[in-house]
Amino acid sequence: MRLPADELFLPGTADLRPDRIGLIDRVADALLQNRPGERIELDALLSIGAAGGPSQPPGPVVRAGALARLLIADGAPADAVTVGIERGAPGAVRLLFSLRAMDDAPGGGRR
Repeated sequence: MRLPADELFLPGTADLRPDRIGLIDRVADALLQNRPGERIELDALLSIGAAGGPSQPPGPVVRAGALARLLIADGAPADAVTVGIERGAPGAVRLLFSLRAMDDAPGGGRR
């Protein structure tokens, strides 16, 4: 799922938009819906421009941290949430869900 960061956060802040609380609730709930032998993980990636130049405050790293804290506070398992930045259209958020075998290391071995 991709969306502009300002559709998730109040513009110019790392504060969640009040009308997106339901989305955070659904994502946190989805991360609890493990099937036998599998678990669901989320990579929440915030984009920076191809040149990697300075971003507008508060910046993608601050917003990524805020998103992780929101999801975990809402009940998502901490070991199922990974956040980071990626190159792409500046100001975008990508939520990437993955199924992992229970015997795989959390994070698919990327920690």
